[in-house]
Amino acid sequence: MRYLTQAGLTKGMLLARNLFDEGCNKAFVDGQKLSNRDVEKIKKAGYPGAYILDPCADEIVAEPIISEALYYGAVCATANIIDNVRHDTSFSYTVSRTGQREIVEPVLNALIERQGVLIDYIDTRPYGGYDDFHAVMVMILALRIGIKLQLPYEQLIEMGISSLFHDVGSAFLPAGLLTRPGKLTDEEFDMVKMHVEKGNAYLQRNFTFTPLMSQGVLQHHENYDGTGYPHRLRRKNISLFGRIIAICDVYDALVSKRAFRAAMFPVAALEVLQQQSDRKFDPDIVDALDSIIAPYPTGCLVKLKSGENCIVARNFAQSPKTPLLQAYDGRKPQPVYYDLLNDPAYSNTRILKFMDGVE
Repeated sequence: MRYLTQAGLTKGMLLARNLFDEGCNKAFVDGQKLSNRDVEKIKKAGYPGAYILDPCADEIVAEPIISEALYYGAVCATANIIDNVRHDTSFSYTVSRTGQREIVEPVLNALIERQGVLIDYIDTRPYGGYDDFHAVMVMILALRIGIKLQLPYEQLIEMGISSLFHDVGSAFLPAGLLTRPGKLTDEEFDMVKMHVEKGNAYLQRNFTFTPLMSQGVLQHHENYDGTGYPHRLRRKNISLFGRIIAICDVYDALVSKRAFRAAMFPVAALEVLQQQSDRKFDPDIVDALDSIIAPYPTGCLVKLKSGENCIVARNFAQSPKTPLLQAYDGRKPQPVYYDLLNDPAYSNTRILKFMDGVE
């Protein structure tokens, strides 16, 4: 299989993975042959792209970090909670600690089982339902970093809950404020900044939040250099939860389609975070995130600096930036491989860019 952005999808291609709509229903199914109408629907719905079957890359399989059922189950459960919060005019909606844990713990256990595996997959979520998909992906990233840092199990559970509901205060903002194109006015930005305190207050009252969990929600917009909000905390005065959720929040936003820009590829998003290391983000957390994500996920088409087109055949957890590549021109019956990690002959081979399709 290989991954193509929506710009590279054409009539006749066969899907290699299901595409789900914002309600977590299958909108396009594995094996489906795309029509022109299907391609237009995919573009209109704002999917960043799709994985397709390709006879020239039939041995390449891109695997999400957790199962499809577990991921979309968590998204649906989270969507239901956030929707109830959004419509809770009496501020009386409650979610028990057990109810919170039921979403987080299965995801945590699945991640622990695969703790030596990179996040090596492009999330093919639709544009709609951003809040729900974002909440779950921030939780997955935060838990994965927490596992990397060897945090105790119960602390991971608390961080998972905190990260899952880090943006719940956004439910109290005017509809459409965060999704419309254009720069916010100063007044609107002041309104947006209030979402962390409003969200924290709601969670403390209705969700049985511990102090550690509240810190993650309240501090995920604090910057490492003290320029963030709401309290302009600096460096280690920001809690570990706050520092971890901050970078996961931004990373997932960067790799997601937004009203004002297309989704970034992982390598570009990671470069943005590295540029902000020791300024906006804790450098240790930046490095932890960098070590668990494949910048060029398996199945992606890339161009080498030498000009050759290749598909990423495999990524190595011990060295995410040096994958195994397969030469690709859409015709070769016998694949030629370039092992950037293990073969000294290719130690100086460099990837120039991602590609939407063969040029």
